[in-house]
Amino acid sequence: MRSCLPQEDLEQVIALVLAGLRESTIRWFDEANLTRDDTIHVIELVLRRLDKHWIERKIPLTVIYVAARIIEEVVERFEDENGKDSAKIGTVVIGTMSEDFHSLGKNLVRRTLMPFFHVHDLGVNVDIDRFISCAKEHDADIIAVSALMMNSVLQLQSLRNAIDDTSWKKKPKLIVGGAPFTIDSELHKYTGADAYAPNAIVVAERCMALMDVK
Repeated sequence: MRSCLPQEDLEQVIALVLAGLRESTIRWFDEANLTRDDTIHVIELVLRRLDKHWIERKIPLTVIYVAARIIEEVVERFEDENGKDSAKIGTVVIGTMSEDFHSLGKNLVRRTLMPFFHVHDLGVNVDIDRFISCAKEHDADIIAVSALMMNSVLQLQSLRNAIDDTSWKKKPKLIVGGAPFTIDSELHKYTGADAYAPNAIVVAERCMALMDVK
């Protein structure tokens, strides 16, 4: 999906976030009056630019921290109010894999799922036992895991084995996401995941497909 916004507008909001201008960034989103999908798309473009600058060592960690706080506030503000009380089609347990403390992508996915699913967010640095116990407690349909670091990606095979070795009333599906899976679309097969979501826009659709919901 491509945003309908002109490139100069996208560059403007990216510059505002990079400069750490919280109020100006929030004002930009308020005045842009974007659709829900366009809001998600713009946020993902900002995150990609931040990742690129960080990898190329163009920005310090302090910029990443401030930008993350700004984007988290924007994410909280665009939650779909009309979806809060709608009927839910299933239950998802979500978290980042152990040794991974990156929350932005997970938080965006959580907001995307909330209009359609009961979502239990375990936060960051979640170990395998917590994923399994929470999924059993809530009879989850899906376990959704975000992994940005490769050492976290490697742990997903153990999570897959734990899911397969556990006795369930209803065995949950495993969906994964994060930068490594975007770079290599076949990586999720190595982890044993049932599916992967390349971005937050399609994650609800992928989860519905796992549940055979049309």
